Amino acid sequence: MFKNDLYKNVYTKIISELSPTDQKFLMIMAESDNDVVEISHIRKQMNKSSNYVS
Repeated sequence: MFKNDLYKNVYTKIISELSPTDQKFLMIMAESDNDVVEISHIRKQMNKSSNYVS
């Protein structure tokens, strides 16, 4: 139980310090059914150019 609370608090802190754009990027990755998420998939989900996502 202690480890779960620790991990939850650490991840919450890390995510809260990211920009909204970076949070969206991570959420797209996390919501993917694949272990490897292609940048092209993230780019399409964010509706951004390849230069922007790079």
